[in-house]
Amino acid sequence: MNLLISKYCSVNNNKVILNDKIVYSLEGEQPNVFLKGAYRNLPEKYPKFFKMDALSKLAFVASEYLMIDKKLDDYNKSNIAVIIQNASSTIDVDRKYQETIQDKDSYFPNPSLFVYTLPNIMIGEICIKNKIKGENILFINEKFSPELAMQQMDALFYENKTEACIVGWVEQSGNNYNAVLFFVEKEGKVNDFYSICNTDNLKKIYHH
Repeated sequence: MNLLISKYCSVNNNKVILNDKIVYSLEGEQPNVFLKGAYRNLPEKYPKFFKMDALSKLAFVASEYLMIDKKLDDYNKSNIAVIIQNASSTIDVDRKYQETIQDKDSYFPNPSLFVYTLPNIMIGEICIKNKIKGENILFINEKFSPELAMQQMDALFYENKTEACIVGWVEQSGNNYNAVLFFVEKEGKVNDFYSICNTDNLKKIYHH
């Protein structure tokens, strides 16, 4: 059984690229301004976006562009998996939250920050928005590992626990950010696809 990459989306350098095509760009702006612009360019609005931390906003934008024209209601949403890797976990929010608790004279823990100190919350935001109920996992790695991604997908697909998977890399620290997500499906599920899904192709597209 072959796995297929039906779509991929990358968000970096103030550009959103979908299957090799630039679908949104905003040159010369700070990342937070760019991400807000990319969100506003989406066909469907989701006001909760503005309450998210920067990492979740990045993951959300990449996933929403990835799933444009994808009719998720055609899938059993309990069989859609999400597998994401990143390097810095939630370091930016961790630092901001630490500032609210480190001084005993101005000790004021911020619950809205605390919830985003969990790195898998970005997966939660994707799943809540799209009512995805399948397997999900976050790995912390120094860099994107196509081998790990394939290992995890092979296990899920071959055990027939999954019919589609959102997989890839979402990393944000300060003004540095990079997201590359793939929508992977079983052969026979789709007629139109971008690439065979294997380690080499994941690596090639990621570095494209």
